[in-house]
Amino acid sequence: MVYDPWTFSLQKKAARVGSGGTSVNDGEIRVMVQEIAVYNKKDLSPEEFEDLVHLIGHFWADVEKEAERVSQADKETVISYFNGMLSCLSGAFMHKYRMDTSHAHTRAGDEIISTALNLIFEKGLMKDFIVRFESIPLRDGVYKEYLNEKTHLKEQLQKASRKE
Repeated sequence: MVYDPWTFSLQKKAARVGSGGTSVNDGEIRVMVQEIAVYNKKDLSPEEFEDLVHLIGHFWADVEKEAERVSQADKETVISYFNGMLSCLSGAFMHKYRMDTSHAHTRAGDEIISTALNLIFEKGLMKDFIVRFESIPLRDGVYKEYLNEKTHLKEQLQKASRKE
């Protein structure tokens, strides 16, 4: 994986803010813009630098405000938000990488799931997640089929490990 200071810096700040840390401050944004400029070997004029600091500051404030609003919403609103997030990310993948709808939707879902699972792991909630997830087939009445699939997957993994 290629080091991307833009993504790395944003992820560090998102992890800190998402875990109850403080907001991103102006000094941190300035450092991040400088890291991006150095990484991209781009000289920024003082005006360009200040424009980027201003733009990222507003972006980050919007992200924090939206995160706070959604975190206090009811279940249906949260589900709608995630459906919208999936749709927007899917559309972005379709436009950026010329993916078809199915591939873009899958990629967007994978990104959201990966982020959620990383957060679940970081917060020490993996056991709670697994217990909750395993109860879904019981609620939906697909328990027998779920167990068949799970057994089949275990058998495939055992066969693969024996071959090694």
